[in-house]
Amino acid sequence: MQGNPLLESEQFAREMIIGRAENLTELNGALYKDAERRDCEMYYLKRVKSSFMELKGVTSLVADDPEFGAYAFAEHPRYFDLCAKYGEGFNEEALK
Repeated sequence: MQGNPLLESEQFAREMIIGRAENLTELNGALYKDAERRDCEMYYLKRVKSSFMELKGVTSLVADDPEFGAYAFAEHPRYFDLCAKYGEGFNEEALK
């Protein structure tokens, strides 16, 4: 992960990679447990939403915001699968 220009500004690169990559079983030669995957996926959900809010300069989203849906579909296609898995949807409180 070190030296990857896509991750230089991401403090939580490990969490983002594990959360984003559904079939990943190890990272940097280290296996991780189911609990870490769950935590990383939950972090990923939170980060996708907060990234969109930062991009738009807003502090909250309306439920089922179509602009956010388009953003998530284009930039983070796994977001919707994880919402279905964890039942998070667009619920801001559950993602804090």
